Amino acid sequence: MKKLVTLILLAVVGIVAAAATYTVDETEQIVITRFGKAVKAVKEPGLHFKIPIVDTAISLEKRIMQWDGDPENMPTLDKKRIYADTFGFWNITDPIKFYTSVRTLAGGQKKLDDLVDPAVRNVVTRHNLIEAVRSTDTPLVFSVGNETQGGRQATIEVGRDGMETEILEEVASCGLDQFGMEVVFVGFKRVNYVGTVREKVYGRMQAERTRIADLLVSEAEEQANIIRGNMQYELEEIAAEQNREVAKTRGQADADAIRIWSEAIATAPDFYSFLRTMQALKDMPEGSRMVLTTDSEFLSPLKGGK
Repeated sequence: MKKLVTLILLAVVGIVAAAATYTVDETEQIVITRFGKAVKAVKEPGLHFKIPIVDTAISLEKRIMQWDGDPENMPTLDKKRIYADTFGFWNITDPIKFYTSVRTLAGGQKKLDDLVDPAVRNVVTRHNLIEAVRSTDTPLVFSVGNETQGGRQATIEVGRDGMETEILEEVASCGLDQFGMEVVFVGFKRVNYVGTVREKVYGRMQAERTRIADLLVSEAEEQANIIRGNMQYELEEIAAEQNREVAKTRGQADADAIRIWSEAIATAPDFYSFLRTMQALKDMPEGSRMVLTTDSEFLSPLKGGK
């Protein structure tokens, strides 16, 4: 009987001890509620104590969490209707305020929807579309659609980064700290035209890209013609130089041949005359007949050159 009582007492003590302790993980923070009212926040990790039954430990996230907004249809300053899809990151700075005002993480996300979406709309309507899609006014190689104004490169005064900073400042000015929350970043995930004008914009972009492609093809053909012309000119120059060298070499060879013949004739005129006579006889058509007088030059070799 005593053992049974002892076991019961030990079980009761264990239950009470378990109900009186709780652990805090490094990734969470605890709100202690007493009869449903938040009385204390615990952020230090480790083992902690509370009043059993009376106190309740509610875990909240300590890490930075992501907020994802829904695409919103809104106009820009230059009257372009767009869908702005945004996202952000936030955390809980005061667990007691957060629990008292919004209770759960889902409630916190809903509060961000109520505050961030209007801030995004206010900032977008204060700026032109080009500000939401570009961060610098670095000159573009080719300008399309709204990226030029009046034939000039559009000037970026704030840019996408500046608009995101304005949104963050506007959200902070809405008194988000009274809910124990803090937004650390808000950014554009996507900016797109509404469906009614998207096809027209795509058509203009395609026409512009086609114009650019035609321009590049035309420039390529022009360069190809220049290269071909230069090549033909160089080939003609090489051929002319070759012909000049051939003519020069042939003329030099003819001059050398004439000189050699002249020297040969001057050295042995009788032998040259004999060769010329033999060559003339050789060149006569086959079967030809000749009638010669006794004083013909063709008979001089037979008469000893006399």
